[in-house]
Amino acid sequence: LQMMDMYFVAAINEIRRLEVLKEAGLQVDARVEGLQVFYFGSNFAKAWYQEYRVGGTETVATDEKITAVEPDWVVTFFDRVFERLDEDAGQSLTRDKEE
Repeated sequence: LQMMDMYFVAAINEIRRLEVLKEAGLQVDARVEGLQVFYFGSNFAKAWYQEYRVGGTETVATDEKITAVEPDWVVTFFDRVFERLDEDAGQSLTRDKEE
């Protein structure tokens, strides 16, 4: 849990950094603007964020970005990845070979 905590704190710091860069008029790479989806697209991450932000100093923009992420995004993302692997017999997963 402590490792996950540091992972999410790093994500919050990165989201804040991107907001500061944008507010300063600097261009932010569009590919990283949606990184909150990867960090906060799970029920665990959403629950962690709700606990973290209580009494925190989150900006409205950060809060809106994170709370807007679908809580099962990570699960559905990896389901799509696994489906692609299942389509290609040469790419099957080790977990699928266990009996």
